[in-house]
Order: sequence, then structure tokens, then C-alpha cells
Amino acid sequence: MKGKGTLLAAFILFQTFVPQAVLSSEPLGQDVATLLQEAEQFYQEREAPEQAERAIEIYHLILELDPLQTEALWKLSRSLHWKGDRSQSKAKKLKAYKEAERHAKAAVLLDAESVGAQLMLGISYAQVAETQGPLKSIALVTRIKKAMDAVLREEPENDVAHHVWGVLYRKLPGLMGGSIKLSIAHLKKAIHENPRRTRHYLELARSLYEEGKKGEALVNLKKLLKIKNPENPPQSFYDRQEAETFLLKLAPIPVKKEQGQSILGTP
Repeated sequence: MKGKGTLLAAFILFQTFVPQAVLSSEPLGQDVATLLQEAEQFYQEREAPEQAERAIEIYHLILELDPLQTEALWKLSRSLHWKGDRSQSKAKKLKAYKEAERHAKAAVLLDAESVGAQLMLGISYAQVAETQGPLKSIALVTRIKKAMDAVLREEPENDVAHHVWGVLYRKLPGLMGGSIKLSIAHLKKAIHENPRRTRHYLELARSLYEEGKKGEALVNLKKLLKIKNPENPPQSFYDRQEAETFLLKLAPIPVKKEQGQSILGTP
């Protein structure tokens, strides 16, 4: 990004992060590249709450060292999104999602072509909208679409962007452009591009069920539960729980539970 936009982003980020670095009594000895690697490692272990918090702390530290670090900004947004997902109260969720939105906005200001930044901005908008409720969130729909369009211009086969479109089309009312058929099409595209992301199958099952295709929904839930090497193991843990609950709703057949297994016999 060039010109006034870069200057504005620099000013905002300077005001946000640099005072913390100046006032800090601890030495900031490590370089940004090393810190990014450390933060990513903690994020990959985020099923432990303390690891997720440590990732957030390191991303903040990176931004004290370099307030214009686009990668740190959108990855901080990603970490806050996970924190919001795991929060138990609506107030805590909304706080985390709005903070995630703020950092993703800053990343997009610095680099509007960053796929990670645009993805996290659109996802943050979507989560804020879902948490606030439809009446407060109508204005966010256009922003979500804009962010996902930006991602697909750079990466037409980005599975996460197709996933977001798929969920959005299902949740929007018809008068606002909602379409269950387009929802299913985008979610199938997401699975085609990345068959190891378990969330795709769960959301496709929900869209198929809404379309009245219970049998196809069941097939996709079972496919999810058979994935042995999910791309995102921490998220997959929760996806599997939701899939098992949904599967029991669709096919409430008693299944003997063996020691060390879930009620559906999956590890």
C-alpha cells in the first residue's frame, strides 16, 4: 500500500504499540523472524489455553518491535479469533472478535493484497455479526463479501474463502442474497480444494440438511469423522464433537461405546 494509506497505518500503529515498547523495562532481544516462529509454534499448540495466550503475548511483543509487521497483525487477529471461539460468555467472545477485527483492519491498511489479512478481516466481521445478532450486523455483510472477494482475486482456489461464502449464503435471508444452493456449491468447492479441513464437512452437512438432503448430510459427517490427519488438529477436535452431536440428531441409533473411544467409535 502506498502514499497516504501507509502514513495513516503507520501513525495508528505507532500510537498503539510504540509507547509500550518505549516504556517496557524488559529488553527486546530477539529478532522478529525468530519471534514469529515461536509465536506460530505456540499457536499450533493452542488447544492448551496457556499456549494460545503465549502466542498472543509474542505477537504483541513483535508489534512493539515493529508496528508495521503485517504478518504479526493478521496472525494476532487469528489468535484472538481462536480465543473468542473458546470463550464461554457472549461478552468475552465479542470483545475478542472486535479486537481481532481491529488488528486485521490494521494489517489490510498496510497491505490490501495480503490474503491472511483479508481472510482474518472477513472472518472477524462474520464472527462479530453472528455474536451481535442480525439486526445489529446488516452493515457487516457487505464488508465480509468485500474481504472474501479480495482473497479470491489473489487466490481463486482459497478453501477458507469458499468456506466463508458457503456459510454466509446459508445464513443470509433470501432478500439479502442468501442461497442454500450457492452455499452447498461453495462448501463443496472448499472440500475439493482442501479435503483435510474438517470444518468444511461440518458446514456442508448443515447446508445439506437445510436443503432437505439428510442422507448426504450424514455421509459428510461420517467423512469428517474418518479423517485421520486433519490439517488443523486443534479445530478438528471441536469439529468432531459437533459432528458426533449432529450425527446422533440425524440418526439416533444406539452405538456401543468401547473404552477409549467416543460414542461413534472414532478415536
